[in-house]
Amino acid sequence: MVRVIVFDLDRTLVPTDLEKILFNYVIPTYIAGRHGLPISEARNKFYDELRKASRSCEALFFSLEVISELINMPYDEIIQILDGICSVVIRPDPSIISSLRFLKEKGLRIVVLTDTDTAIATYKIKHAGLSRYIDKVFSSTELFGKRKTVKIYLKLMDFLRDIGYASNPKEVLVVGDDIERDYKAPREAGMHSILISDESVPGIDAIRHLDELIDILQL
Repeated sequence: MVRVIVFDLDRTLVPTDLEKILFNYVIPTYIAGRHGLPISEARNKFYDELRKASRSCEALFFSLEVISELINMPYDEIIQILDGICSVVIRPDPSIISSLRFLKEKGLRIVVLTDTDTAIATYKIKHAGLSRYIDKVFSSTELFGKRKTVKIYLKLMDFLRDIGYASNPKEVLVVGDDIERDYKAPREAGMHSILISDESVPGIDAIRHLDELIDILQL
């Protein structure tokens, strides 16, 4: 029996990849203005420095604290910019909200496992109108130093067990849009998984919309 649903965030609960806007346009524009550079050159400069800073640890690539130091922008100012971007590009999706509300009412724990910075994830969730339905948000890069893999899901299982959410992997269902990280990796860790995809994939259990979970779980 499934007790916990672990959702990916981008393109699963939130339809847009906010980091692309922040990293490819907003921050390079800030750097370009400070140093008198073309935006394309500022973007390349930013990514070069970010790769160097995160060479020893993949987690640092998504860290807003590291980024604030690299571009010499106060952390609070980055957060304000992030909040502003979210308010423009993210809108609550009634169908997603309805599905999560129903799952919560049925007593399921709702967890988000994302590769990005927790602060970024939290603002995305807030502006998507999902905060009240999500019990925990975990960043695989912050907690475990890398993007989602089988080992990450095994470590996540330890967390879920410690906080009393689930006692074994068969009580956990992972839902996301990436075949390798959200579908195959959790299955290798002993969990259930379902792919969210607009297209059917041979040999893969997939849904198009979250409300299909209700039928699958027979709730």
